[in-house]
Amino acid sequence: MLQYDPMNINIWLIVCLVLTTVSIVAVSVYLIFLLAQFKKTAEEMEKTLLKVNNELDIVNKVSGKVVNITEKLSTPLISAGTILYYIFSSLKKRKNMRKEEKNV
Repeated sequence: MLQYDPMNINIWLIVCLVLTTVSIVAVSVYLIFLLAQFKKTAEEMEKTLLKVNNELDIVNKVSGKVVNITEKLSTPLISAGTILYYIFSSLKKRKNMRKEEKNV
């Protein structure tokens, strides 16, 4: 039979306590480094997104001006195109009507 030795159990308890403490310290150090890297990454992302936001503001201003110019130019062109379409379509109808009269 195994005999109970209090000294043997105390050594195992101390070893377990030391291993637990070392594990907790290792995890804590890892988490500190991880959080520091998260902070650095967040700062870099913030800088990048601010630059992108500024560039998008510039693009929006330029595209807004282009849209305004296009709208101002396209309205007369569309009106002229519509008028030309109706003129040519009425001429075509007259031409077709004359051909039908000649065929009759």
